[in-house]
Amino acid sequence: MKAMGKNRNGSLVKSVVVGLVCAIVATLALTWLFAWLMQAEKIGEGQAGLCVAAILTIASFLGAMVAASAADRDRLLSCALSGLCYLIVLLSTNALFFGGQYTGVGVTLLLTMGTSLAAALLGLFGKKNKYKIGKSIRR
Repeated sequence: MKAMGKNRNGSLVKSVVVGLVCAIVATLALTWLFAWLMQAEKIGEGQAGLCVAAILTIASFLGAMVAASAADRDRLLSCALSGLCYLIVLLSTNALFFGGQYTGVGVTLLLTMGTSLAAALLGLFGKKNKYKIGKSIRR
């Protein structure tokens, strides 16, 4: 059998994994930042919920942007899958460390998937179209 072209699934898997790793690294960095700010008493304990929402929003947005920029095609799908994989990692980490007490699953679901899809729809990705509009037509 002849190969028909590039492997689309390989590009999709690669972009989702890169976006997931970026979201996890952003989560760890932002968690460290907000913990340091709380330790230094710049942020009060009452703002912990707001900090968690900000961490989820920023991390899933960055992960979706990186996933879309790494994808050759199907950017919306790669953004959605990276947000879904990030949500699965968050829920499995919660089950591992806290015994599966899922108290804020709805908010977590809305924040991760909403911002992942919003990043896909905003089109903030640096890739340009490969096709030029004014290309000459063969006659």
